[in-house]
Amino acid sequence: MVETVVDSLTPTVFSSTAGAARAAAYARLHAALDDLDGLAMDPCSDEEILTDWRERERLRRRLAAGEHAIITQVECRSLPY
Repeated sequence: MVETVVDSLTPTVFSSTAGAARAAAYARLHAALDDLDGLAMDPCSDEEILTDWRERERLRRRLAAGEHAIITQVECRSLPY
């Protein structure tokens, strides 16, 4: 029996083994972003600020690519959205 995992930030319920693994991965991503957003930027050099910006853009693009896979699944399964 797989324990149901509910993310407190979304109403989504993951109840399968694969879903539980995805819920844990999302929790780690949220925690990592919380850590990153909690870091002070004032002490950073100009180059570090620009690097931060580039890294955010890189993450944004990776999220978009992953979302395309989810959209494909939603459409293939004719899920309501």
